[in-house]
Amino acid sequence: MTAEYIYKFVKACEAVYGTRDPEDIFIQRKAALRRGAPEGLRGLIFVAGGAVIVDVSPSLSESLRKMTLAHLLGHAVLHRKRIMSGKTYEEPCDAAALSPAEREADLFAAELLIPDDEILALHESGMNEGQLAASFGALRDLVPHKLFSMRSRGIKVGDDVCRADFLRRCDVELFF
Repeated sequence: MTAEYIYKFVKACEAVYGTRDPEDIFIQRKAALRRGAPEGLRGLIFVAGGAVIVDVSPSLSESLRKMTLAHLLGHAVLHRKRIMSGKTYEEPCDAAALSPAEREADLFAAELLIPDDEILALHESGMNEGQLAASFGALRDLVPHKLFSMRSRGIKVGDDVCRADFLRRCDVELFF
């Protein structure tokens, strides 16, 4: 999936559900939201008895909980067929090597939680990429994904300091 495709999917979700809040979207989709993810996981999403179950760790801060829900919503939207066929997606607490599906879910979360205009306003105020990322607190890990998506859509933003490291960790074929 391309970054532009994921961007358009987020825009469609916002139009359909009237919100960018992942919890509200899950509620509208009638998913079961629980706070009991196993130790070592921020959250997971799976289907049991025909119902979508979203489980997040009760120890997460509100901002990390929102980021985790956005990531899991990315799986629910982008990888629906796999989930419905029995695949469980887990979000570990530690950063591990990311599969294409995990990077897609991160791109979805970045698009959902970080509007373009916020990045542009901070960039125009003179912030470099490191400062941009730091200004988003718990969402800072999503900022490289957001910047990559914006660049992919032709929006000139950032100073490319973080970009090289981000692309080294990515399967570039996923995006082109």
